Amino acid sequence: MSWGPLPWLYVGEIFSSRTREVGVAVGAASQWLFNFMMSQITPHAITNIGWRMFLMFAIFNYAIIVYSWFFLKETSNHSLEEMQAVFGGVDPPKEANLAGEKGEIDATVRP
Repeated sequence: MSWGPLPWLYVGEIFSSRTREVGVAVGAASQWLFNFMMSQITPHAITNIGWRMFLMFAIFNYAIIVYSWFFLKETSNHSLEEMQAVFGGVDPPKEANLAGEKGEIDATVRP
């Protein structure tokens, strides 16, 4: 287990349609950058600290679990408009009647 694909998944859900392209690009670039950094550091770290390098990976993975639990916001079952409100954008519309005057489909945003 690792941080792995989280930048690809999470940033696609938290940005609005207008800014999603830049957000996903930054998330993907950060993942590739850190993967490259780790591939350069790992051989030197294993040479210098040996098996404790893997202990360091385990500690980082547990730290990511704690970070994710306390700081990352849940995005499932929320529309992009609701996510904008969660991350400090504009407030979502209180009611969005999608069927016009007949009212067949009512997409009311509920807290």
